[in-house]
Amino acid sequence: MRLLVSAFVLLASFAIAPARWNFALPAGTSFSYPPLRLHSPALCGASGIEFRFSDFEFLPARPSQVTGLPAVALAEAGHGPLTQEQVRALVARVIRNQHRDDAALYEFERIEHRISYRDSSVASDETYRIVPTGTGRLSLLVARGSQPVSLARYQKELRLWESALENALHPSDPAQQRVVALRQRRDRERAQLIDAIGRAFRFTWLGEQKVNGRALAHLALEPNPSFQPASRKEEMLRHVRADVWIDERAAQLVRGKAVIASDVPVAGGLLAEIYAGGWFRLEQSEAAPGVLLPASEEYSVRGRRIFFPYTEHKLTETSGYRRLGGPAQALEVVRKELASGKPFAL
Repeated sequence: MRLLVSAFVLLASFAIAPARWNFALPAGTSFSYPPLRLHSPALCGASGIEFRFSDFEFLPARPSQVTGLPAVALAEAGHGPLTQEQVRALVARVIRNQHRDDAALYEFERIEHRISYRDSSVASDETYRIVPTGTGRLSLLVARGSQPVSLARYQKELRLWESALENALHPSDPAQQRVVALRQRRDRERAQLIDAIGRAFRFTWLGEQKVNGRALAHLALEPNPSFQPASRKEEMLRHVRADVWIDERAAQLVRGKAVIASDVPVAGGLLAEIYAGGWFRLEQSEAAPGVLLPASEEYSVRGRRIFFPYTEHKLTETSGYRRLGGPAQALEVVRKELASGKPFAL
């Protein structure tokens, strides 16, 4: 599933998923989401209080406690607990759909707002336009903070995109064949990691909630002690616990959170180590009918590289998904933009 694959891609480059927030509320409190809106006569009289997810401090916790929703009763979806066989069948459907969503992502452009934090302060704030190249994706910087990049710089990046798309239309070229082979290898490794998730964890049904009309199954993921990892990335699965919320009808991951439950040594701890307590969260939305893609990803991790400690905390908010299609269709788009001579409009 994308949550865990994203977490382990980040783990491989020293990155990770969140913990929890939870609190008790007086009787008479009502709740709606999203946005998170809390109404409690006992706490705030006739008015309601509106919070953002980022307004809360995340604290390390067991994933069964990482609800992502407050300890307020939500509408039940209306059926009893899933059997273990039903849970396994649901997870298998989610994994199949994840492969399909990953393939579809190569046809979409999107906007990513990336923020890095240092000591609770913003260290960098950049916005990128992520575009398909036919063999992968290209990140075009469009703004730093609220300041757009210059038109000259943006058009230079558009020409790089145009060149990549032109190359993709010549699959017999040896250089292009090497690029395609690299993408295929990465796709294969990612697919293998997604498939390994179904074997690496024990899935426990914790309940069902209805959010925005969707029936979401809440599953807890605990490492399976009998799992035999086939790679270093799969080995990292042993150190993680997670909670996921799955749209049962669509068999799609809607929300997930993962916590690093134990220290993760890299090369036996000689090269690096990722400390327990790191976290990663993911929320997805529908980019096209039947296709769910990331809307928000955030991680915080601490560790060391050789002898040097490091801390990383990054947030990526994604919007503006647009399906461009294959290289020929995307090439028409970029050539029209270059001919217009206009800056990119956020």
